Amino acid sequence: MNPRDISSLRHDLRTPLNQIMGYSDLIREEMQDAGIKDYEADFDKVTRASKNLLELIDRYVSTRHLAIIAPFSESDVSPAPTPDPHPISEPHGESGPSVQNGRGHLLVVDDNPANCDVLMRRLQSAGYSVRDAHAGAQALDMLRKEPFDLVLLDVLMPEMDGCEVLMTLKKDADLRHLPVIMVSALDELGQVVRCIEAGADDYLTKPVNPTLLHARLGSSLDRKRLRDQEQRIFRELQLTQQKLEKELAEAATYVRTQLPPPLTEGRITARWKFEPSSTLGGDAFDYFWLDDSHFAFHLLDVCGHGVGAALLSLSALHAIRSRALAHVDFYKPEEVMQGLNLSFAMEQHHDMYFTIWYGVFDTASRTLCYASAGHPPCIMFPPGGPCQSLRTHNLIVGYMPNTRFTSASTPVPEGSQLYLFSDGAYEIRRPNAPMMRLADLEKFLSQKGGTPDMLDELVATARREQGSNILDDDLSMIDFKFN
Repeated sequence: MNPRDISSLRHDLRTPLNQIMGYSDLIREEMQDAGIKDYEADFDKVTRASKNLLELIDRYVSTRHLAIIAPFSESDVSPAPTPDPHPISEPHGESGPSVQNGRGHLLVVDDNPANCDVLMRRLQSAGYSVRDAHAGAQALDMLRKEPFDLVLLDVLMPEMDGCEVLMTLKKDADLRHLPVIMVSALDELGQVVRCIEAGADDYLTKPVNPTLLHARLGSSLDRKRLRDQEQRIFRELQLTQQKLEKELAEAATYVRTQLPPPLTEGRITARWKFEPSSTLGGDAFDYFWLDDSHFAFHLLDVCGHGVGAALLSLSALHAIRSRALAHVDFYKPEEVMQGLNLSFAMEQHHDMYFTIWYGVFDTASRTLCYASAGHPPCIMFPPGGPCQSLRTHNLIVGYMPNTRFTSASTPVPEGSQLYLFSDGAYEIRRPNAPMMRLADLEKFLSQKGGTPDMLDELVATARREQGSNILDDDLSMIDFKFN
């Protein structure tokens, strides 16, 4: 006889004894509730006899007794424990706090209808909603059609045993998190380990101890409730995130509509690239004619990213575009800086500040007057000459209300190429090399400047050097041609 047959035999011998003990406990509880105590001694005898038989089965139905189960005497059996004169009644009807918190909809799976009946009666008396299945395939079908909170699953069943049912559940994305407590007449360590490794939450042996049963149910259902709550919160967060992403995408679309269209012909042409590091960035830029002969252009970069930075950048952009800064001559870059500094003080805008480069080109004299406040220089490539860095050393906008700003000017030869950008165009962190610097951008512009795909190649280079499609900082650049 092989070990598997021995296990099956032990299971078959133990099953009716477990049923006898289960029904005895249920009847005893019902009689206690009714105040009938005349039969307590008889129930004790049934329980002791059943336990003695279970002990004999465990002792003699083993690999050491394959051929003959020898006769035995009373001395072979350990004396049954003296019953407690004041037994603690098991939870039933109105249960204690742990059971109260553990009520749910349960599925009992056992190929023996009597086993199901015993366990269902006990669970129903404790306030659980219970259904039963007598085969593994039937149980899986019910679980896919009906929401259950927990499964009490017998190990030894024909055709599809409990461990196979368990493994099938764990492969199902919709059912893998359902708590499963294995129940079996066998208490062999190998079976326990196999079920736990397959994903069982717990393991109970028959006859099931009522107190232990309720404790394990309460614990498993509490964990399920917590996970269900986490899943609900997660789904709500997902919906909120999707709504927020949609709103941010709409806001980003609006931000782009506020940027100027490219200039493809005329005395000055302009094309640009705007790649925010998140859905909303803190960069903003504009260019427009102050009159027929004066062309103004600027780019500003608000600290940080997101909604706050985008709102501040648009506010500053519209203040310049609508010329809403009081007592400011927009032909003079230093006055524009002064007006912005007074209107956008950090303490009035959640401690946010911004850098800016602002210039005005006089087409008659071909002179560019400009000022920068903490911003990278504008790079100019005159025809046939070396590049020039155009910047003034002023503090960032919004830092100190009494800051005085200075400007500078330079001639712009016909055919000059100017590049105005944010620091995200060159301050690029590389995983296996030092951060890129302004000199690297100047080298790139000297090689690629003026080519049709230069702006797209700049963004591709930044992503490649950083090793990610999502940039660490907003990247903006305007490519001007002064004809």
